[in-house]
Amino acid sequence: MDKIYMLPLPLIIILLVPVFFFSTPLSAYAEVVSARVYQENGTTTFIEIKLSTPAPATFIVEMRMPQGSRIIETSPKFSKQNKKNYSVKWLMKNVKTGVSTIKIVTQSDLDLRSSHVLIRYRDSNDGKLREVEARR
Repeated sequence: MDKIYMLPLPLIIILLVPVFFFSTPLSAYAEVVSARVYQENGTTTFIEIKLSTPAPATFIVEMRMPQGSRIIETSPKFSKQNKKNYSVKWLMKNVKTGVSTIKIVTQSDLDLRSSHVLIRYRDSNDGKLREVEARR
């Protein structure tokens, strides 16, 4: 009678994992949107958003600032400002792959440790709503 040799289940799994990993496009693992916030000086702040391919057609940037912050100007102009919770939003439309920058000038020094910047967009790979926090 012939012997039938069976591979143990853990060995089968170890052998199949690389097959599934390498069959998925690498672009699925890359971040489509990344962001950072930095200052030129205490009153001039920049939000830099990097968009990879495929870039979302539209995204929302929201910045929450410490209580008492007052905006003098922004470029581009913000879409909405909530003075009660010290937040500002930009609706960025028809964007392309690359870097987009938002400039914020405040009346007094802005403490980035007390500020929070979020970017929201719909992922064109799977259609899910994503949220990315800007790093400092």
